[in-house]
Amino acid sequence: MKKGFFKNFSMAITAIAVLGITQTALAQEVFVLGTEQNGGIDRNYPWSNNYTSERFVIRYSEDRAHDAYVTEANARTALNTLERAYDSLVNNFGFYPPYHERATTKYKSEIIVTRGRNNTSGTTAWADGGGTAYGGLIGSFSSGGANSTERPIQWIPSRLDSTTLTHEFVHGFSRCPAECGQMFRITIILSAGSTNPTPSS
Repeated sequence: MKKGFFKNFSMAITAIAVLGITQTALAQEVFVLGTEQNGGIDRNYPWSNNYTSERFVIRYSEDRAHDAYVTEANARTALNTLERAYDSLVNNFGFYPPYHERATTKYKSEIIVTRGRNNTSGTTAWADGGGTAYGGLIGSFSSGGANSTERPIQWIPSRLDSTTLTHEFVHGFSRCPAECGQMFRITIILSAGSTNPTPSS
């Protein structure tokens, strides 16, 4: 099968998720904020400021020297985009949710705002510069799944572009281990030709 097919298929799924064509209400799930941040989700971005929605958290820096600041209005728009993408992919298109089915605690998906081109903090890290975004899966997998903390993560510039946000979120689906079953089988095609970095520790 040609490489172009994988790229076009991935972009089509991203576009559908952004649009959030229709939504089906399911039973309310509870997602909690991950606690690894102080211990190093990515110690290159130790942001203590955040905005949250039902299933997502945006971590950013109030210190403007890092050029990783986002306004509340932009954050809310981004979070709403991601919530619609989740509903479209999981509730409408049958994608397996991005966490282990037997996990006793579900964690919010992570969005880490990276330092932009106007960074004057004197600190730089692997995803900085404002021109590139990355997506994958973060957390630990436990045998049997009950204590698994895995969920999607992305590193993204502060402009929080809606298409980029959704595209990187989709990469989180493709990183699930085989034990997650349906999610792995359906979405492995989306990872073809992509690079999903491993977070620094």
